[in-house]
Amino acid sequence: MNVLVVSALRSGSTYVSERLKDANNIDYNLYEDFNVALTSTQYYNDFCNKWKSNNCIAKIQVPYDWKHDLGNTWLKSNLPHAEVYYLSRPRVEHILDLISASQETTIAEDWEDTPTNIVVSDVAQIIKHHNHLNFVDSIISEMKEVNPGYDITLQEIKDKDEKNQPKRMYNYINQIPQYQHLSTQEAVNLVINT
Repeated sequence: MNVLVVSALRSGSTYVSERLKDANNIDYNLYEDFNVALTSTQYYNDFCNKWKSNNCIAKIQVPYDWKHDLGNTWLKSNLPHAEVYYLSRPRVEHILDLISASQETTIAEDWEDTPTNIVVSDVAQIIKHHNHLNFVDSIISEMKEVNPGYDITLQEIKDKDEKNQPKRMYNYINQIPQYQHLSTQEAVNLVINT
């Protein structure tokens, strides 16, 4: 059985693909190899050979892989025959993780023990990430027309595996103008819903 995990960036797809690999006795995890495969003919041929000859799981990054001509052709051909998981996260949590990615340039030595401070202040950045995730949702709707697959959330997978939890921790510092009296999560929620 070949499995595709379809998600936006910073959705927890690496963690989820590892858990699904173990749960489904899949032999090979291709991680982001599909995204890399779209950069050259050699990588593409290597990916296709691995996909055809192994029981494997691969991550699909939306919108990039679906919007790429070669990626779109391969996916439309292979989506109907794969077991597809559409991975999502709560919107505010996902936006905060995307903001974290832009601020976290290196992983600190104590990243498993000490939260990284992330300042949240740019309303335009929050709206940009929200609009991007809306675009991802529209592409996933297109993909579901080819294969309805299974909707899963990062939290569902985390709840099933208490031993292997993602380790990264963040301390969000709310500096959003007019909303500094609220928690960061509440402030982001107001920004995207106002």
